[in-house]
Amino acid sequence: MTYGDLLDEERMAGMRQRRVEDILELLEDLGPIPAVLPERLGEIHNDQELSRLHKLAAKVQSVDAFMQALPQENVLV
Repeated sequence: MTYGDLLDEERMAGMRQRRVEDILELLEDLGPIPAVLPERLGEIHNDQELSRLHKLAAKVQSVDAFMQALPQENVLV
């Protein structure tokens, strides 16, 4: 693995973390965030899944509805 590869991985991890923070920020307007939610979102490494969840967070009526839509097994790749 080259130094450039490491930088790319760090950049992607930062982008995923920002997406998780954006999701949580949207959901905070709907009510309390369960303590487990940030951890569950942080385990998702698939950018397409995070994008889907970000869009969902903007549309759901409650945090509970969002929690029910989370994948049962996290998409790691």
